[in-house]
Amino acid sequence: MPANLSGDIFTEATQGSYDLAVVFGHVGFNDMGSKWREFRRRYPTLANVRDPFTGFQAQPVLIDGEQWLWFVPEEQSHGMTDQRLIEVLERILEWCKKKGVRSVITNGISDVDHTGVTAHNRMSDDRRTGFLRDFLGQCENDELRFTLISLNDVFVR
Repeated sequence: MPANLSGDIFTEATQGSYDLAVVFGHVGFNDMGSKWREFRRRYPTLANVRDPFTGFQAQPVLIDGEQWLWFVPEEQSHGMTDQRLIEVLERILEWCKKKGVRSVITNGISDVDHTGVTAHNRMSDDRRTGFLRDFLGQCENDELRFTLISLNDVFVR
């Protein structure tokens, strides 16, 4: 099963030993924006990229000569349907096989069913967390390991 962490994907991706960081979401009025700005300052090739989700067009970007970032923009309601998430992850997994990637960290993404009701959103997030754990757990093997991380406690509660 994937490892589960709470924290900033950018910090963990560069301090840990991950070959690929798959970052879902958007840069806006949230912590992702400030974390991205801090991160890009450390890499001159990224310094002018204000929004990596539009700047890199959902494709892998090499940093540090051996580590990759892959930005996947949010879709409707700041999330992604299960079917769309599977499509995206399968594309990334195929690329990982071709590149010999052995370790992946991702922040995942919520479902599209979020509302103004906190209890509903928490149930939705718990269901999505289980879905990600199950899907990625089935994809893990001796050659490929996953870590799930979030700025909130969704993967560690």
